[in-house]
Amino acid sequence: MANVLVFGHQNPDNDAIMSAVVLSQLLNQVEYAGNTYEACALGQLPAESAKLLADAGIAEPRVIESVEAGQLVVLTDHNESAQSVAGLKDATVFGVVDHHRIGDFETAGPLHYICLPWGSSCTIVTKLAGVLGIELSDV
Repeated sequence: MANVLVFGHQNPDNDAIMSAVVLSQLLNQVEYAGNTYEACALGQLPAESAKLLADAGIAEPRVIESVEAGQLVVLTDHNESAQSVAGLKDATVFGVVDHHRIGDFETAGPLHYICLPWGSSCTIVTKLAGVLGIELSDV
C-alpha cells in the first residue's frame, strides 16, 4: 500500500483544488488499488476553495512544492510538466483526470488516464463517481 499524492496545477484555481480533493475522496472510498490518496495543492488556495472546504468541514489540502523520485502521483486538471510540481519527471504518474489538451506528457509505464473535453475536471470526477455508484461529499 502506498500514499498517492493527488494534485492539480500550479497557481491553483477552484477546479484544480476541488477536483484533487474530491478525486482523493473517491479513490479512498473505493480503496482503489489498495492505496491511500492524499489531496495536495501546488500553491495557495483560492479564497472560494478555502471557504467551500471550511463550510463543508474538510481540511485544506497540504501545499507541496516538489515530489521525490518514485512517489506515486495522480494529476488532475493538468498534464503538462511546466504546470506541475518540481520532480514530476522522476515521480511515478499513476493516473490523470483532465479536460485540457494533452501536452508534453510522457510516462515510463502505463497509467489510468481519463481526459474528456468537458467544462472542468470536477465534472469528470463527478461522472466517474456516478458510474461507480459513489456518493460524493457536498463540496
